[in-house]
Amino acid sequence: MIEISVLIPVYRDSKVLLTTLKNLVKEKVKKEIVIIVDKPTSRFLESLKQFRKKVKLVINEKRVGKVKALNQGLKICKGEVILFLDADVEVRDERFLEKILEEMEDCDFLDIKKEVVKDSWLSRLTYYEYLGFNIGSFLFSKFLKKFPAVNGSAFAVKREVLEEVENFDQVIVEDLDFATKAFLKNFKFKYSTLVKVYNHVHSNFKRWIVQRKRWYIGAAFWIKRWWKDLLKFCCHKPQLVLLSLIFLYPSFTLLLIHLLLSNSLFYKFFSVSLLFLSLKFTITLPFLVVSISFFDLMKGLITTLLSFILFGIIFKLFSKKLEFEFKWYEFFLYYFFYSLACLILMILALMIACFIKKPKLKDWKV
Repeated sequence: MIEISVLIPVYRDSKVLLTTLKNLVKEKVKKEIVIIVDKPTSRFLESLKQFRKKVKLVINEKRVGKVKALNQGLKICKGEVILFLDADVEVRDERFLEKILEEMEDCDFLDIKKEVVKDSWLSRLTYYEYLGFNIGSFLFSKFLKKFPAVNGSAFAVKREVLEEVENFDQVIVEDLDFATKAFLKNFKFKYSTLVKVYNHVHSNFKRWIVQRKRWYIGAAFWIKRWWKDLLKFCCHKPQLVLLSLIFLYPSFTLLLIHLLLSNSLFYKFFSVSLLFLSLKFTITLPFLVVSISFFDLMKGLITTLLSFILFGIIFKLFSKKLEFEFKWYEFFLYYFFYSLACLILMILALMIACFIKKPKLKDWKV
């Protein structure tokens, strides 16, 4: 009996897959490794020859897309546990599969710790985005044992999950969709820090934009498809949902804080008092304008600084808990620039989803 099947879809090539395979094939568990490759390069096929007796290789001469490749692989997989790995994920642990089987003893759906390899400035900022993903999974695993979303670059499920959820649907973000269906079937979710993968992310800003366009448009249509079930869940556990959104988009909280403070009682009292004085004494009118402007500026600077420090402390504490690195100068850039850019892209994607029925992405095959 095969204990675990490893399913890895690849488009053309992968720079890190060989390292992963070298570690996986050494493990003494009953396993099978299935690689589905769309339009492979000759160099990549040549590099796989050393594993030809240890992996099952399926080659698609044309690009069929990740979803079809995954479903092709599922027809082959015979393991009691199925592990899904993206081709840009690196496994360095020589007991990786063994640890996954141990973790799966008390759950149906396992989300695996994901840490970004810091090899560029863009990857240093993406590191904290992935930290936010991990924090959300950790919170839901600890307090609810269920989660309607997952970062699909590395996760594992038991065979009974596949029997209930069936195949991946033809959508852009098949991982979110698959996790939601498992969530609605009440399968037990778990996040593991004992097993970890290393994600190699884009260092080129243009490629990052293309990827995030796909992510956020896919997420927007995921929300559009499942909004009724997601809304029920939000109403049932609003605190967990809000916390997850905050860790995913810290800039969202910054905007809320500014909005709330602009309507605060103290601010209204201060403005009305100066306005009253200006009516009594016209000489105070210039002072009114300058004072309100100065108060707005100081209020904005102070709240911005305090929110940054507060979130920095929270992220630092979770970083220590989940064994991630934390550097204040990196988090500064992430908080004020990267996170805000992600939030804007997500808002734009939601607007697009409201007005069109079916998304079209030139760079992605669904």
